[in-house]
Amino acid sequence: MTGGAYHEGPLLGFDLETTGVNVFEDRIVTCSIVIKASPEAPSQRHSWLINPGIEIPEEAASVHGVTTEVVIAHGENPEEALPQIRAVIQAFASEHPDMALVAFNAAYDLTLFQQELIRYEEAPLDMSFPVIDPFVIDKQADKFRRGSRKLVDVAGVYGVQLENAHNAEADVLAAMQIARRLPDAYPALAVPAATLHGWQVRWRAEQCASLQEYFRRKDPAAVVNGEWPIQTQQKAA
Repeated sequence: MTGGAYHEGPLLGFDLETTGVNVFEDRIVTCSIVIKASPEAPSQRHSWLINPGIEIPEEAASVHGVTTEVVIAHGENPEEALPQIRAVIQAFASEHPDMALVAFNAAYDLTLFQQELIRYEEAPLDMSFPVIDPFVIDKQADKFRRGSRKLVDVAGVYGVQLENAHNAEADVLAAMQIARRLPDAYPALAVPAATLHGWQVRWRAEQCASLQEYFRRKDPAAVVNGEWPIQTQQKAA
């Protein structure tokens, strides 16, 4: 295992499009994985269209363009697709012990994926690898930049083109490019993935605590879950 900077090593990009934004209730509609063993290596791409077994709300379909009719006609069953997705990730992690998984707003995608595995009584994803989350890192590195922190906007900040936002493969490719470019903008980030993973755990907790404090000005009961990269369901007090 190398101790080199994460952006010079093997990366696996991961992105989901789903039926909604509740990581404990909503379902996967599409999944894209892009693998690069090194910055110069050709990319290996894997994608899944999944029938979630429930209606895809119009609001969600209007974002990612996948309707209930499409998944009924062409989608795989979750029981088949979910183990395939887990196997691709874990095979690459076994082959490249120094790999990192890249996901923009990782706490969303990874939590929802783990919940889907639980829903279908599958073994969970072994999360022994570090995670790189450009959403968390950018927010920490440039705290006071005004404007949206959505993927398409963060991509523009780092000179990454994202022409087909909310297409899982387009999103994951953009997130991986941002991840590779962050140390160019902020040289202190050129550290091993495990080191950066530890930093992000703390940064995400601090970011969410600050956001919760802001929300509580209007709603004293507001809670913002700062767990990263996997969230657990918060129980009502």
